[in-house]
Amino acid sequence: MEKIIQFLFRDLKLIEAIKEFLRIILLAIIPITIEGLVNEEVNLQLIGITGAIAGLKFIDKYLHETGKNIEKKSRNKKTSSFTKGLTRF
Repeated sequence: MEKIIQFLFRDLKLIEAIKEFLRIILLAIIPITIEGLVNEEVNLQLIGITGAIAGLKFIDKYLHETGKNIEKKSRNKKTSSFTKGLTRF
């Protein structure tokens, strides 16, 4: 467990990606809960889609942070294609 904690704190881009994932999940819980209470049933498709979107956002944030680290370490200020993440915007 201690090695996992050391790894997580050493890799700040992973922490930022996890925080982004948790933000999306936290923001999605409210409307999913309201919709579930109104319909009195749990919509598993909605939960799955929300998890997939949060997972994609996690990957996007991780790639973006990796690109920023590559640019920071580059001596000739080379731009990295990872900086734009999955969406390339």
